[in-house]
Amino acid sequence: MKAAEDGSGNRTHMRSRALPRQSGAAFGVAAGIIFLAVGLLAPATVAERLTDSRAPLSRPAPSPDGRWVAYVVSTESGDAVAVTALPPEGAIQHAMVTGPIGDVAADLIWTGDPFPLLWVTKGGALWLMESDGTLVSHSLGAPRSIRGYAWDPLRAMLVVHGRSVAVEHSVPPTPDSSILSLGGVNSEISSLAIEPETGSLLYADRGAVVAQNGPGSARTVLSPDLEIAEFRSAQFADQGTVIMAVARRRGARVASTVVRLDVATGERAMVEADGREVEAVTPLGCAMAVAEADKRLWLADFDSGTWSPLSPAGVLEGDAALTADGAWLIVASSGREDMDLDGRVTTADPANLYWIPIVDGTSVLPIATP
Repeated sequence: MKAAEDGSGNRTHMRSRALPRQSGAAFGVAAGIIFLAVGLLAPATVAERLTDSRAPLSRPAPSPDGRWVAYVVSTESGDAVAVTALPPEGAIQHAMVTGPIGDVAADLIWTGDPFPLLWVTKGGALWLMESDGTLVSHSLGAPRSIRGYAWDPLRAMLVVHGRSVAVEHSVPPTPDSSILSLGGVNSEISSLAIEPETGSLLYADRGAVVAQNGPGSARTVLSPDLEIAEFRSAQFADQGTVIMAVARRRGARVASTVVRLDVATGERAMVEADGREVEAVTPLGCAMAVAEADKRLWLADFDSGTWSPLSPAGVLEGDAALTADGAWLIVASSGREDMDLDGRVTTADPANLYWIPIVDGTSVLPIATP
């Protein structure tokens, strides 16, 4: 990979309890992939791992053309970004990986066809990776309030948000960036999503979910009521016709409810994770659910109000993302280590990438472990 070049200014869930960060000197990428015969309930086979590294993986981002998956690898020196090819024959091949570049603030974004790959660090740097591995960084100015970001493909703009405002940046960024007002002076923006067909903004603010189509057009679409105490995050699904949100019921200690809102009719459906904490959802309705020692990926069925596990008990998973055609769920696992009373490691599940087929909106089970 080429060395990073200095640009003219000098890149959307679910983080998990991960293995300790790996040292920069010993850094490598551990990746495997699980395949299931579509429609069969036979155990999966596991491809050979690329390296012996146990660095945690997170934030998988399949490319729109289905050829690549990018993901974050955690090291002691900071996050690194890896891009892996997914050829049609299914053999996973390592392609490119950066050195540590700071802490990635949100999801990795494919901005072109599909390159360049874009991400933003909490330190205020915008990074671009080209198809040959070339890296260019640009400063976004003062990094004091970066909480996340989202990509607007309609206008090819990056929207970086803080506590109560967001800034639109062209890519590469130019000095004439414009500021968007989100909520008000007392706002606490906890998540931001953009509908790719319309450019509408969706964000969680002080327990409510707000949609905004332009300056002064903010409207609350989900708000706390007698049943729901607060909404933690939200995103668009089904071309903006559906909003998926993570919520905490009144009297509950954790956010264990996923809400599905039909934008046109206002009809709301909810599914309860039986006390497990839900960290985030994908458009398909998958959620990361946490219950003390059991942390794994689940699929929410809004018709029956039930949950199905996408991974076996005891395997610590990480983040998940759907491929553009909705046929595969890519899961980046952060791995797990258990220790006895003397501090010795008793079990160890390596960090891996999983490729789980989705058939008629349902994952093919069971999911085999490495």
